[in-house]
Amino acid sequence: MKSQAIIISAYIASLLIALTLLVLFTQIYPHTGGLRLEIYGQDIYRILSQRPYWDARDLAWEIKARTGAVLVRVNITAYDLITGRVVKTDHYAIEPANINLAEVYVKKYHYARTSRDAVLYTYVVEVGYR
Repeated sequence: MKSQAIIISAYIASLLIALTLLVLFTQIYPHTGGLRLEIYGQDIYRILSQRPYWDARDLAWEIKARTGAVLVRVNITAYDLITGRVVKTDHYAIEPANINLAEVYVKKYHYARTSRDAVLYTYVVEVGYR
């Protein structure tokens, strides 16, 4: 009788461990990463990742063409990762004069990418919708 109790308790303990691991790795672990991306509406990050390098003017007009936004501001800064200095900055804005900025809903997106030659490109994109 004592050996049956040991076998049953070992079975229950292993079942409890398996259940704990299942809950941990299917519900908790995937949400503990550094980035959790939820996209509502237009996918600006997909547009940004289509090319390895953008200049501000091309990116602004591409976003305006694909999303139908009324306001687009793009700021691109390139940093040398070895020295830490700014290599290049590029700004461009599409802001029609006839819109009231109080009526525009502006979303801000941040994106960064590194190149093989140790340059970090940071993109700050503001997109405004009516």
